[in-house]
Amino acid sequence: MRKVLTLLALLCTVTTVQAADFGADKHVQKGVQCVICHGADMNKPKEPTDKVCLQCHPREQLIEKTKHLNKSVNPHNLPHNGECILCHRMHEAPVNNCAECHK
Repeated sequence: MRKVLTLLALLCTVTTVQAADFGADKHVQKGVQCVICHGADMNKPKEPTDKVCLQCHPREQLIEKTKHLNKSVNPHNLPHNGECILCHRMHEAPVNNCAECHK
C-alpha cells in the first residue's frame, strides 16, 4: 500500500511539474484545480471552451489588460478574439499564431 501511495504522490508531482513548464503554471500557483477547466472526469478530461475561460477571465478585462501590446491590433479584441485555446495551449509550448497571418 505504501508503494502505491508513493507512486501516486510521484505522479501528481510530475503532472504539476509538467504543467509548470507551460502556461498552466499560473493556474497551479493560484490553486486552480484541473477539474475547473477540464471537468470532473480526469480519465476523460474535456478541452476548455471559451465559456469556461471567460468565467474567470472576462473579455473586457483582457482587452484592457492587453491594449498596450499593439496599438492597432489587440489580440483579445475583434477580429482577433477567437477561441481562447487557439493561442493559449496551457499544457503545450507557446506558439506565435499571429505569425500565421501577420508575417
